[in-house]
Amino acid sequence: ANNALVARNILKETFENKIEIADPLTGSVGIYFAIKEAVKMRENGNTIEEIVAAIDKNKLNVASFFTIGSLDHLRRGGRLSTISAILGSLLHINPIITVSDSGNLVEYGKYRGRKKAIKCLISLIFENAIPGSTICIGHTNCVPEALELKAIIEAEGFNVDMDYIDHTMGSHCGPKTIAIFYRNN
Repeated sequence: ANNALVARNILKETFENKIEIADPLTGSVGIYFAIKEAVKMRENGNTIEEIVAAIDKNKLNVASFFTIGSLDHLRRGGRLSTISAILGSLLHINPIITVSDSGNLVEYGKYRGRKKAIKCLISLIFENAIPGSTICIGHTNCVPEALELKAIIEAEGFNVDMDYIDHTMGSHCGPKTIAIFYRNN
């Protein structure tokens, strides 16, 4: 949020103070929902204030979950102790991480093995996402797994958009991260 405030202050004269900041409480590919809503509202003639208010109102309606390829990136980022990373790696622990209502990353669950973690992601979608809605998949260099996940989700009648997780988030998660984003209300 601080970087957004700095950018707004730098650009406010160029854009005649028409820059507002909205925090959708998600990141990377998950921002898709806020952008899609903002564009639709702009095309319908809504004001910038109405668009920001709508994003703020709906920010808790987007679920974000991801699993990582290695615990080492969590250790390097200070989110996991060295001992926990070593033990977790030996036991093939794959955490599912989500975003809390306050925008913080929190552990949703731990699974032994990547396949079980990905099955959990699938279950979260099938149990909580609006039927027939759009699901977003983000990944860091694991295209075959992401495509397999996409096919499973599409077979259940959902629309799926898939893209690479951006470099900023990807550097914290590391390779082989798979994330899902969906509307739950």
